[in-house]
Amino acid sequence: MRNIKQQDDKQEINIEDIFNITKKYEMQQQLSDLKELHRLISECAKAVIFTIDMKMKFKSINPYIYDLLGYTPNEVINEKVAEFNTPSSLKTIANAFREEMKKERKGSTDINRVHELQVQQIHKNGSIVDVEILCTFLRDEENKPTGIFGVSRDISERKKLERSLIESNNFLNSILDNTSILIAYLDRNFNFIKVNRAYAVADQKEIDYFPGKNHFDLYPNQENEEIFKQVIDRGTPYQIFGKPFEYADNPERGVSYWDWSLVPIKNELGIVNSLVLSLQNVTDRISAEKLVRESEKKFREAFNHANFYKDLIAHDMNNILQAIQSSVELYQLSIEKPEIFEEKRDYLGIITENIFNGSQLISNVVKLSELQQTKMPLDLINVNKKLMDAIIFTHKIFQNRNLNINVEGLKSDHYVLANDLIIELFENILINAVKHNINSEIEIRIKVSEVELDNKKYCKIEFTDNGLGIPDEIKKDLFQRREKNTKSKKGMGIGLSLVKQIIESYNGKIWVENKVLNDYTKGSNFVLLIPMITQN
Repeated sequence: MRNIKQQDDKQEINIEDIFNITKKYEMQQQLSDLKELHRLISECAKAVIFTIDMKMKFKSINPYIYDLLGYTPNEVINEKVAEFNTPSSLKTIANAFREEMKKERKGSTDINRVHELQVQQIHKNGSIVDVEILCTFLRDEENKPTGIFGVSRDISERKKLERSLIESNNFLNSILDNTSILIAYLDRNFNFIKVNRAYAVADQKEIDYFPGKNHFDLYPNQENEEIFKQVIDRGTPYQIFGKPFEYADNPERGVSYWDWSLVPIKNELGIVNSLVLSLQNVTDRISAEKLVRESEKKFREAFNHANFYKDLIAHDMNNILQAIQSSVELYQLSIEKPEIFEEKRDYLGIITENIFNGSQLISNVVKLSELQQTKMPLDLINVNKKLMDAIIFTHKIFQNRNLNINVEGLKSDHYVLANDLIIELFENILINAVKHNINSEIEIRIKVSEVELDNKKYCKIEFTDNGLGIPDEIKKDLFQRREKNTKSKKGMGIGLSLVKQIIESYNGKIWVENKVLNDYTKGSNFVLLIPMITQN
């Protein structure tokens, strides 16, 4: 060590002492600067900066404590932490202190660790303030804790928002879990994030089954997947009503109908990052609407039928009764004044024929009504036998007419799937052939054969007559019920309507042709096709 001698007073000055003095001065200056910096930070910071000793008493605190809790620093210093915190917050603080001291005893190497707490402190006016605290230990030269340094700030507004958000979430979850509407939250790749209880119940699954699974892995549907992609691309909602759906893995559940919507959720940049899918089962509504439509249709049909039968019977029966009345009057006059009538006519025969016409009209109306209301069972029917019965009946009721009915093709039996109404079919065609014929000799040729159409066998029955014929413009609507024009000629409409209904109930066909091509006046040819069956 070097020494410096001072010549005047002969004293020696140690250079090391000078160095130490200089170093001490510099450290004191740095400490003074740090204290000034701490003072400025404490006074200017918008947070409470404090120190407490290991007995949990405040040793220092900045003026912001007044803004936070309404106390001056002097009112707080040397007071215990317990004076300013709620009981539940004290437990939180105590648990945190014990945890940190436990780490110290175990020799934690992280001496600069910071502990974060959220507590509720008591304002001087008695109100509660939500506070966030960041704190760390103050240490001596051996790094042993000697106190606590901390910073606390008011988070009341944040906690208020958090509580409001929790309440909103609870309210929303309460609605979602108690609504019958199915709701699913999906990411932009159509993976489930969350579903509500109704959605899980509808699919007979637990709620936690869905998150992470892809919607179209569970419900593959190309059309719906394209709709989902369009909503992602366009960023606009989609809605559809009464869309049918069938579970691919459970077809036994049948088809159900759904109203559903798909709403895109966008981020702050306007990009769709998720979707909300909502569905409502409207199968009952669709079924009810269908029943209502069917009921309305049946009601309209019943109303139209009633009007049709009423007008038709009133019109045709009036014609029949007028014919009978005229015949009776002429018959009486011919008896009273026979000299007036040079030509004798069979008025009783005319009366008898018109009485039969009236009876036939009523019978046809009843049978047509039954066909429209119920589906009559089908059975094995021998065409030959029923056709001969109809021919015999026609001869019987038209004994005063010269009938020549010839039949071809009855050498072998022909069996069809029909019922006893087939004789009504044959009789109506034969009766119309007689009634609409003014020739002295009425010729009816019946031909029975077998044909194949679209790989299906039919019994073909043709009725060819030499009557008045049917103009081409009438042929098209000949077999339709004349509900708009019930004034059909001599009741032909109701008879042929019955024929059409019977044929359709057999899944057969009927049409009319001219006997002579391009000349309807030479007579008509009615053609029937009835599906055949093989007799076992």
